[in-house]
Amino acid sequence: MAKRKGGIWTALDSFEGDKVVAMIMMLLVMISFLAISSSTPLLALQNRSTRNSVIMGQFGTASIGLLFTWVFYKISSEKVLNFLAWLGLWGSLFLLLMLDLRIRGPIVRAEKVNDAYRSLRFFGVFPIQVFEVVKLGMILYIAKAVVAWRRRESWFYRKFAGSAKLGFLADPFWDKVLTIYLPIGIVSLLVARGSNSSAVIIGGILFLIALVGGIEFGKKDFILCIAAISLGGMVLVLGSSGSGEGEGGHGRTGTLVSRINSFFESDTEKQLVATLDEYGQNSKEFTELLDKNRQQISAKIAVSEGGFIGKGPGNSTQRYVVPVMFEDYMYSFVIEEYGLFGGLFVLALYISLLARGAIIVRNSEDDFMKLIVSGLVMLIVFQAMIHILVNVDLMPMTGQTLPLVSYGKSSFLIFCTAFGIIMAISRQARKKIEMESKEAAPLMERKDDRSEELDQIDKL
Repeated sequence: MAKRKGGIWTALDSFEGDKVVAMIMMLLVMISFLAISSSTPLLALQNRSTRNSVIMGQFGTASIGLLFTWVFYKISSEKVLNFLAWLGLWGSLFLLLMLDLRIRGPIVRAEKVNDAYRSLRFFGVFPIQVFEVVKLGMILYIAKAVVAWRRRESWFYRKFAGSAKLGFLADPFWDKVLTIYLPIGIVSLLVARGSNSSAVIIGGILFLIALVGGIEFGKKDFILCIAAISLGGMVLVLGSSGSGEGEGGHGRTGTLVSRINSFFESDTEKQLVATLDEYGQNSKEFTELLDKNRQQISAKIAVSEGGFIGKGPGNSTQRYVVPVMFEDYMYSFVIEEYGLFGGLFVLALYISLLARGAIIVRNSEDDFMKLIVSGLVMLIVFQAMIHILVNVDLMPMTGQTLPLVSYGKSSFLIFCTAFGIIMAISRQARKKIEMESKEAAPLMERKDDRSEELDQIDKL
């Protein structure tokens, strides 16, 4: 009987990308629907809409995101990725400069998110979270820059090699400084004005990509990095003093210091109890202290009340207390409703992505592709780990979302794009991965001579 052509199973069978990565992505998207449908009552009230409207909006975002994944899966080739790497640097700098200059024109308008300029709205309709775009764009650029530096194909080398006056710019050290270190430093400094945690994540991941790519890191590099970090810190402190943004009137630097101090104050609960006993529940002192620590305390309560099996879908109570439960504290919400097992399942998905990414990198033949996969997988997994550690109170609050699970449009689309690029590169390494899987020893040894043994028993 001939097999019927067409249908979803035929489409899945013809899919040439890594099916494990695709399955991880689809599971995360489905978890996001379940979590967002239950965690957004406060968002619906803020937008003067209903939860059904929020869910339908997320469905639309997910549909566009999956389209992004498919498009980048289909078009991602070395030429396209080279162009995106070039665009990643200059596009990131352009967006960050518009944000830093507080552009407020009819076409582009810089907007505040959580008391800091982080978003650009185009034509009054399309908002873009700039830092999410920068994460993806700079990973592509640094991957290309590291490979070009190793092959002695960078722009500075081709331009100034053999020059009498500027030939030193073609030296491997200065070539590395200008094409790798300087872009990382400038971008991280511009991002830090709006989000310290994003600057740390972006700068850290970009530097890790450079190290993984094989750049030589010697004594001069170490001294230069220390000097750059010190100079950047002073610029941030001086530039943000008196700005009025953030806590304490010292911009994002003040917010960072305040959050770190709050994290290491292990007696927050005792302070609340003492303030309550001294001033009373309706006092200004108790209200201010409670508001300052409400999100962290509510996240602890959510994790504690979740137990092993959770309260069940739709039965969360902390979603009415934490204003950004569906963004910054999504993991604690997952534990509250689905328990420790649900939290471990989500954690296992990200760890599986890390393991699968390592397999793709090992079986890819092009160094540029290897670094792209390494960077994108590190971005997704490291941001997820930071989000999880904050939610279980092992890190100060950072404001980082849970990739593909937390509510958000720009971040969701960017991570969908990242998955599309990863699966496109995995398509090139598919044959080697399949051979590796076939050669792997099975968990249980299966004998093929069972039928012969049964025949012997029957004869007996």
